[in-house]
Amino acid sequence: SQVQLGLDRQKLSPFDRYAFDKRSNGADRLSDFLAYGSAVLPVITYGIKHRDAHWRNASVMYFETALYNLALTNIIKYSVRRKRPYVYSEILSQGEVYDHRGSASFYSGHTSFASSNAWFAALIFHDAFPDSQWVPVMYGAAIVFPVSTGIARVYAGEHFPTDVLVGYIMGAATAVAVVCSHRDERLKIDTIGTVLRLTYALD
Repeated sequence: SQVQLGLDRQKLSPFDRYAFDKRSNGADRLSDFLAYGSAVLPVITYGIKHRDAHWRNASVMYFETALYNLALTNIIKYSVRRKRPYVYSEILSQGEVYDHRGSASFYSGHTSFASSNAWFAALIFHDAFPDSQWVPVMYGAAIVFPVSTGIARVYAGEHFPTDVLVGYIMGAATAVAVVCSHRDERLKIDTIGTVLRLTYALD
């Protein structure tokens, strides 16, 4: 399979080669649980903040974050079309090797989703309760949830370490950009076709 696809493991960095020959269904299920479970964090934030008159604005911001993150992830994923680690494995059947999902490795959508959810929740919570003792806990969750998701994706054989690293950064950056755009009216985020544009008006 490797010869037919022209794939060479040695062309990848030693950092990414760590993902080779890993294929765990348990890790795959865990990554699903962590990624989709991260959506609970913004819900918890809303529950605590329900007396705040701005909670509806926070809801709009969350949907913006989720949509922008999904758009960016899919645009880059299907433009780059990087082969997943399991495609390089010699133990797979021809059907698995040529599965259409096999070219959607970069970057990790599970990790970017978990990261955008967790960072959004932490930022909103910090804005609402800047002096709360739970602020460090929320930021801790913004690290633990997506990092754990990314590690599980690597052990599932679905992504290389660089896939999940970039996924984490992109998810967090999306959440930060959306929240900051609502804090500062000079910062705007909009879309033009498949292009995401970030603009800042100088004084």
